[in-house]
Amino acid sequence: VFRVASGLNSMVFGENEVTGQFKAVYEFSVREGTSGKALLTLYRAAMAAVKKVKSGTGVSRGTVSVSHCAVKLADRVLLGLKGRKVLIIGAGEMANSAAVAFMKEGVASVDVVNKTHSKAVELAGRYNGSHYRFSMLDRALAGSDIVLCSTASPEPVLRRELVAGAMAARPDRDLFIIDIAVPRDVEAGVGELKKVHLYDI
Repeated sequence: VFRVASGLNSMVFGENEVTGQFKAVYEFSVREGTSGKALLTLYRAAMAAVKKVKSGTGVSRGTVSVSHCAVKLADRVLLGLKGRKVLIIGAGEMANSAAVAFMKEGVASVDVVNKTHSKAVELAGRYNGSHYRFSMLDRALAGSDIVLCSTASPEPVLRRELVAGAMAARPDRDLFIIDIAVPRDVEAGVGELKKVHLYDI
């Protein structure tokens, strides 16, 4: 429990987001009346351990979340993000976190595609972006420079055929795809397409 709460078992070592999730789950258990003295003792000890890990080591320095690492990767590979058009597939916590980080880097827009269209509308509205239904994914891809995939789908949502069709509409532009979903949102063959650069966890 101490290792999980401190982010030491996370995909990004020392990830801060997991500590917030740990707190939220404990608070939920208190509201639901399912926690007792034993869980309270464990929770307090875990939070003390988190504090010790974060303040006594270099674990929390720099970029410590999957979504922020993805944005930093895009920034480094593309030599800057100013004016870039971003498409986020998914509308969960990590997608929102990535959208915030992209906006801070000065991207031109953050568009959103999500299976539940109302969530896409909500997230895109926060960042002055456009929202698309999943049936319009090819159109959304065609206008983007960077695509970040973060859904909970058990199957890939970006298939090679779909991406190849979108690339045919923009033959002179590269497409940078970052897949931070587990299991993967992007079919492995997508990375073999010309002018497509695929990165995953």
